[in-house]
Amino acid sequence: MSSAVQWWLGMGACVGLIYTWIVFKPMIQGVFFRGMGRREVRWELPEVMAVVMLVCFLLLGFALGEQEEEKVTVDLIVRGILSYIFLLFFIFCWFWFRKKEVRDYLGLTFGKTKLLDYFKWVLGVLPPVMFTQFLVTIFVGKVEAQAAIRFLAENSGWWERMLILLLAGVIAPVVEEILFRGWIYGVARDYGGKFAAMVVTSLLFALIHDQAMYFWGLFVFGLMLVIIYEYTGSLWASVAVHSGFNMISVFLTILWPELVLGT
Repeated sequence: MSSAVQWWLGMGACVGLIYTWIVFKPMIQGVFFRGMGRREVRWELPEVMAVVMLVCFLLLGFALGEQEEEKVTVDLIVRGILSYIFLLFFIFCWFWFRKKEVRDYLGLTFGKTKLLDYFKWVLGVLPPVMFTQFLVTIFVGKVEAQAAIRFLAENSGWWERMLILLLAGVIAPVVEEILFRGWIYGVARDYGGKFAAMVVTSLLFALIHDQAMYFWGLFVFGLMLVIIYEYTGSLWASVAVHSGFNMISVFLTILWPELVLGT
């Protein structure tokens, strides 16, 4: 993305923070000062140990990963989709084997949230994430587009676009929310409280994506997803916002690839 575009987006995000504050202020006050939010669920030792092992596995994969960004291909995207499906299968098999109610532990219940609220929240998470990335550009210089975004911008085939939409818009949001906000955050919240769990989970969420230039933007995104999850008590709310955010990124890349590539 060109420097001029980044500056314009940064200034727009700065103005947009006012909207974010208006939308999220009641949620933040409700979660941290009025005791609203997800009800307590006591996690037993096997679930705690399982999530610790999952986190160690994720961190080990990150530590042993390629130092240079791997070139995105169709095969790599398909492998990513299959990996997410396998992880989701493992999580549900674990709770089935342990005879635990998935809906209660992972918050997979539908609340009374109105459809309009989801649109408000999706638009509300954009300014702080964009503004954070704008600050990163000030300190480290021009931020290059992620490999997946470059792949999408450079490939106009419907098959490639459908795979990216499936991965980024559906599978990744569902699996990542179940793992990070549902399970990891749930355990951390049970033993460390809301605030500490929010920070630790969001740091891990940003780290695992292995995007150094986007680390702080992902961290802020993770924080806001936790607030949405806590406020609604439903993981589907954070899944919807996560999916909406990713979809916007994908469609903007398809419609205006020159903004991403800086051409």
